[in-house]
Amino acid sequence: MIYKLIVGTLLTYIIYVFCYGIVVKVTMYNELLFNIKTYIPEILLFLSICLGLVCRKAKISLDTVILSVYLCFIALINIIIHGINEQCLYLTRDLYLPLFLFLLLRGLSFDDEAKEWFLKKIVTFCKAYLVVGFILAVLEQYMGWYWTSSFYTGYAFYGQDPLSKVRIAHNFGLLRVPSMSGNYATFGNYSVLAFCMVIFGGEDKKSIKEVILWSLISMGCIVLSTNKSAFFAYSIINMYILRKYILIGNASLFSVLGYLIASLLIILSIALGMDATLNENSFLYSYYQRFDVWREIVNGVDAIEVIIPYNQFLYGSGAEGVFGFWDNTYIYLLFSIGIVGVLILSKIIYSLIKEQEKINRIAIPATIILLVLSLTTNITQGRAYLTIFLIIISLRLKTSIWNKGASI
Repeated sequence: MIYKLIVGTLLTYIIYVFCYGIVVKVTMYNELLFNIKTYIPEILLFLSICLGLVCRKAKISLDTVILSVYLCFIALINIIIHGINEQCLYLTRDLYLPLFLFLLLRGLSFDDEAKEWFLKKIVTFCKAYLVVGFILAVLEQYMGWYWTSSFYTGYAFYGQDPLSKVRIAHNFGLLRVPSMSGNYATFGNYSVLAFCMVIFGGEDKKSIKEVILWSLISMGCIVLSTNKSAFFAYSIINMYILRKYILIGNASLFSVLGYLIASLLIILSIALGMDATLNENSFLYSYYQRFDVWREIVNGVDAIEVIIPYNQFLYGSGAEGVFGFWDNTYIYLLFSIGIVGVLILSKIIYSLIKEQEKINRIAIPATIILLVLSLTTNITQGRAYLTIFLIIISLRLKTSIWNKGASI
C-alpha cells in the first residue's frame, strides 16, 4: 500500500509540472490557490521522501551514503560562507530535494503491482498530453501572442509576465507556444519525454504507422515550441527507434527506409528553414553564442570550486547575470556539486541504467534526452527535466523487452 502511495504522489508531481500552464490559468483569480501553487511540486516531492522513509525495507548502498554525506558537507560549507538565503532555497528546490529523493527511491524495492499501475497511468497521460498539447499549441500559434497571453492570465502581455511567470516570445517567425506547461522550453522537453513514454512504455504492439503518428504529433509540439535542444533530442530518439526496428525485424525494409527518409527530410527542411541566414534568429546562432557564455562563466569562477564547490548558492535560479542561466548542465554540476559529486552521481545513474537495460526500455531513451538537453540547457532549473528523469529510472519500471519479433 505504501508503495502505491509513493508512486501515486510521484505521478501527481509529473502531471502537475507537465500541466503547470493550466494550473496558472485555473488559479489566476484565486489569491490563496495562486500563492500556494508554486510550492505544490516540492511539497509532493517532500511527501514522497517522507513516505519512502516510512518503508523499513529500504536498502542503503555505500555509494548512496557517500554521496549523501558529501552533499551535506558541501551544503554546510556554503551555509557557513553565505548563510541561508533565497538562493539557498532555490538550490534546495532544484538540486538537493531531487537528488535526495532519487537516492531514497533507488533503495526501495517497489512491487510489480505499483510499478505496473504507474506505467499504465503515465503512458495514458502522455498520450493525452501530446494530443491536447498539440491542439492547444496550434490554437495559440493561429490566434497569436495577444490571445495566448490572455488565455493564461486574463490580460495581454508580451515577454515574461512578472506575476504568472508565463513568457510570450517569438523565434524563427513563430510564436514560442507555452501550451500545457506554460513555458515553451519545458513544453518542448516534456513533449520529447512523453513521446518516449508512449512508444517505449506500453506493452501493446505498435506498428510503424502508430510510431509515425505519435512521432508527427510530438514533432508538431516540439517545432511549435521552437525548443532547439528538444528538437535535436527528438531527432536522435527517432534514429534510435529506427535502429531498433531494423534489429528486431518487425517492419519491412521499405517501411523503415521510408520513415527514415521522411524523418530526415522533415528535420533538414525545418533546420534549413530556420537557419536561412546566420543572424540572431537563426537556428545555429544561439549555439555559437553559448560558447561565449560558457567561456565567460568558466573565466568568472575559481578553479578550486571544481574540488570544493563553496559558491554553489551563487549559481543557478535566483542568481544574477550569467550565473543565473548556465545553459549547460555539465558545467553547472561541475561547479555546484564538484567533480567528486558528479563522478559518484554518474556512477549511480550508470549502474541503475545498466541494471534495467533488459527490462526497462524507457531508461536508455530517457538518458539520451538527458545527455542532449544537458548540452544547451540547465535541466536542474525550473523543473526542466532532471527530477522527472531521476524518478523514472529509480522506479525500475518493467516494460516489454527488445527481442526478435517483439513489439516496439
